[in-house]
Amino acid sequence: MYFVELFAGAGGMGLGLEAAGMEHLLSFEWQEAQHSVLVHAGKDAIRMDLKEVGNACLSMRERPDLIAGGPPCQDFSRAGQRQITDRAQMTKHFAQIVCLQRAEWFIFENVPEAARSSQYKWARALFKRHGYGLTEVQLDAQDYGVPQRRKRHFCVGRLDEIDGFLFNDLLDAASPKPMTIRDMLNPREFPEDRELLEKGCFFARPWMGKSDEPNGRGILRIDEPCATIARNTHEYPGEGYIAHRDDAGELKDAHILTVNQVARIQGFPSNYDFQRKERPRAREGWSEKTINLMVANAVPAPMVQRIAKVIFERHHSIPSTKTNKTFALPKLDKSLAAHLKEQRPHLYRDDFKKIQADADRARKLIGDQPYADTAAALKALNTSSEKGIAFKKLPNKEQSALIKALTEHRKYEYNQFSAFIERRRPDLTKAAVYNIRSNIGRARKMIDGRIYANFAVELQALENSIENGVRFRDMSVRLRSDLIQALTDYRAFIEETWSPSVWAPKPAIMPVFGHGPQRKPRKLRIRKKGTALLQTTPRRILEGPLNLNRGKKEDKPDALATVFDPEFFYLDDLPEPRSQVSDEEAWRPEDYWIPDPEELEPED
Repeated sequence: MYFVELFAGAGGMGLGLEAAGMEHLLSFEWQEAQHSVLVHAGKDAIRMDLKEVGNACLSMRERPDLIAGGPPCQDFSRAGQRQITDRAQMTKHFAQIVCLQRAEWFIFENVPEAARSSQYKWARALFKRHGYGLTEVQLDAQDYGVPQRRKRHFCVGRLDEIDGFLFNDLLDAASPKPMTIRDMLNPREFPEDRELLEKGCFFARPWMGKSDEPNGRGILRIDEPCATIARNTHEYPGEGYIAHRDDAGELKDAHILTVNQVARIQGFPSNYDFQRKERPRAREGWSEKTINLMVANAVPAPMVQRIAKVIFERHHSIPSTKTNKTFALPKLDKSLAAHLKEQRPHLYRDDFKKIQADADRARKLIGDQPYADTAAALKALNTSSEKGIAFKKLPNKEQSALIKALTEHRKYEYNQFSAFIERRRPDLTKAAVYNIRSNIGRARKMIDGRIYANFAVELQALENSIENGVRFRDMSVRLRSDLIQALTDYRAFIEETWSPSVWAPKPAIMPVFGHGPQRKPRKLRIRKKGTALLQTTPRRILEGPLNLNRGKKEDKPDALATVFDPEFFYLDDLPEPRSQVSDEEAWRPEDYWIPDPEELEPED
């Protein structure tokens, strides 16, 4: 599986992708220092401004399987000025390059505030228009092998998938508990780690907030994660630091993180060469300020490794080493409490929570696969393992609780799906519903557990699939029809129970064409018999000659008389007869005679 990295920076995301088993093809970076570090690390990198979308696409010699990148976040981050500049438009350029290359997968990373920007909404609409299914989730680095509190928004896309197809897998990839600074320390190899262990606390520059906001905690214990790494995390605060009431110690007793420790917290190996200057005024190499900036802007490599591992397993249909599952299925509904209250009303609220937690644990053990019946699911549970410990070696009390919880959950799923099938196809019997459930699990395994955005593509994948060396087209007509019908019913069930993404735009309200809302006609007032008519004013009858232009005042002149004043219109002067012939009448002969109309009248 080959990948291309956009906005590569110092190469943190690329390190995580390579650690997950992917192969690097090309990196793009515009800054000179970051590009030099990539080339020095042996990467095939191009220094190019990604505003030139066409040149960037032509620079890729082959189409990659995955395109990854984190566009600049300074315009969206709360630590910045929050002013939209040309850097924010790089989110749009990232989406354009992905859609032009038609890569099967992509990974987009940015700060959580970017998910609410107009630029991301524009990019998201472009992804959907080109057929990508999106899994949008905000993850914290401390849950993914990084000793740092660093929340980031990830958008993982794949062609022809349904939205949210990888949501549960990404959540399952998290660690049971957050990683702390103590988990990272290696005092035998690094002397600064030994000093940090002796002091027990360290200084991490907190979020200072705005002018009217209090400072955050600056002195933390080694048994908790570090704050978000910034370019000045390793600097001593000086006397201007205001102590917080929850600080783990005094500033004078706290350890100041070294540059090497900050890079390791970000996931860079200790021997990673950033081309530091040997001396402050040396010509070759890069200054500490430049290196600290590229380290702070990098994506933590261990976090990317876990996300890429989930993608790699889904792409190749490899069984996961954590949950022993062949493929991931989305959880359609987590509400089990209502079913338990109906079946077992004597239980308390804490019992419901315990059963639901055991059911989730059991589903992780069996990989959340669509087994045909409860017996097959229980058989898979007996052969499963958790953290290297076989199920049969667990305490008997835990085994019994997991078996009961899984049985209740299977009843709940069966009742939920059966109720849907009865509403959809009321003529089916219970045996027919059982066969449909069995065929659903069989068909889903044949298409590697994928849920395509376009159902026609999903049926095409089923028709091109192979089961135990037998092609779908070679199966019996009845079996093919049953598998297609079962997949159709399952698709309708998903569309009814699937919840849309939080970041998906709300459906637009379609305008109502034609006539608008008509007003109700007024009620006619029907007079009852015997009611008196409305009073009317008496009419005035005019006598004598009528002068319409007469005003209220008698001395006002008559308008018609003023208009036809003989000084302006000489009515007594008649026009002189025409003596000259016009050009239109010049063609007539000299003896041409025009008779008088009176002569043409017939005689009596």
